[in-house]
Parts: sequence; C-alpha cells; structure tokens
Amino acid sequence: MIMRLSSVIMRWVVNSAPSKRREWAEAMAAEFAMLTRGRLAWALGCVPAAIGWWIREDLVFMVAVVVGALFAEIVVMPRLSLIEPDFDANSFSGKIALYAFVELGPVAVVALLSCLRKDRVILTAILFDLTILAYAYLYVWPFIFHRPGRYIHWADLPPVVGEIFLFLVCLFGSALGGGLRNAFSRRKAVQG
Repeated sequence: MIMRLSSVIMRWVVNSAPSKRREWAEAMAAEFAMLTRGRLAWALGCVPAAIGWWIREDLVFMVAVVVGALFAEIVVMPRLSLIEPDFDANSFSGKIALYAFVELGPVAVVALLSCLRKDRVILTAILFDLTILAYAYLYVWPFIFHRPGRYIHWADLPPVVGEIFLFLVCLFGSALGGGLRNAFSRRKAVQG
C-alpha cells in the first residue's frame, strides 16, 4: 500500500512537471527507483518542488482565474439575478432553477478561461470554485447576510449541497471550455 502510494505520488510529480523541469523530475524519479527504504518520505519531499514549479509556470494563469471568478461573482451573477425568468422563484423547484440560471455566468467565464489553457481544466475548476467560496464566506456572508441563526444556503438546502453543486458547475464549465478548445484545434488542423 505504501509502495503504491509513493509510486503514485512520484508519477504525479513527473507528469505534472513543466517541460523545462521534466529532466529534473525524471532524475528525482530515478533516484526514487533506486531507494529500498524511505520511498514515501522521498516522494513526499518531491511534492513541494513540483508545486513550486507548477505555481511559477502557471502564476499568471492562476491570477487570471481568480480575477475571472471574482468578475463572475461580483459582476455577472448579480446581473443575471435581475432577469425575471418565467418560473415561480418561491417554490423549491423554482429556487433550484433560479440558482442554475444564475450559475450560467460562472459557467461562461470558467469555460472561456479553460479555452486559454486546456491542459489545466481541473486546476481552473478547483481554483475558480475556491475563489467564489472564499468570496462568499469571507465577504458576503459576514458583512451582508449574517444574522444570528442564519447560514449561507443555496436554494434553501444545506451549504454543502450548494458547494458541491458550485464545484460541479465549475467542473462542467471548465470541461466545456477544454472541449471547445479541442474541437477548434481539430477543426483548424483539418482545414490547415
């Protein structure tokens, strides 16, 4: 079990390394392969290096994702909530539909961001989701909606349901953007 876990971690380190650091990551993996003891410690020691490479490689993109998420949360979603859709927003199904309708903004923004970097679809979805949740819990809830006995909820459901739904929305939008990028790349290759 430990051997398998350490091998999975090292495989992730090598596969996630930027092209400029691939040789270095493969050297770490070669040293890992020679170890007879302490393989998990070695693999876990390689993770901070891989994360550092990843952050340096993708810092500008990650900032763009955070800015895009805040734009979707602060500008796009409130504008969509002003539109009067044709369903009863007071019923349970109406609240779910309204929430899904308002989430079209983040889907569009995260899809556009994923079109920029189709190789970072999961990173885009996770970072987008965490940014929106951080904004909701650190700014919106304490300063605007906080009243004793109340909590943030989505469509009158417990917070965890809304958070899972938001992550799935971000994952869908991110996959949609990556898929669109692949489709346009294939079409361009066929035409060219």
